[in-house]
Amino acid sequence: MTSSNAVGRFLVWAIVLSMFASTVAIYAFQNPATLSMPFLPRERVAPQAQADMPVQADVAGWVLGPGNTVRGALVAWTPYAPAVYTLRIFLKDGAGGLLASASCREKAGAGEPRQDTVPFAVGPPLYAVEQVLLTIMEGASPSAPTCL
Repeated sequence: MTSSNAVGRFLVWAIVLSMFASTVAIYAFQNPATLSMPFLPRERVAPQAQADMPVQADVAGWVLGPGNTVRGALVAWTPYAPAVYTLRIFLKDGAGGLLASASCREKAGAGEPRQDTVPFAVGPPLYAVEQVLLTIMEGASPSAPTCL
């Protein structure tokens, strides 16, 4: 009887510990801000840039607000020609649904590496963002504010 009780207790503890470990792993995957702040891991969110953009660009990081909400996207980019550019960021969930979008405009010279912040008035929680779409176009959007 004693050995079967010990085996039973061992199995119960093994199940409880495995459930705890899987819960922690699921939470960490769904909430990457707990793993690496303020940057979103590249494995989880790979920015999709348009092939015909007149710049080389990438989302370099995030500006976070209260509750780990996205307040801005740090964009590292290098324009190929001097012009005024409009930077747009679209944040999407796993199903491709739009969570938020923001844009700003900036004047830049050719070959001048830059890092600008595209501000979000109201951003989603960082853990909800699973896809990022970045577009940069020549020309100023009249409604877009100046980049930070």
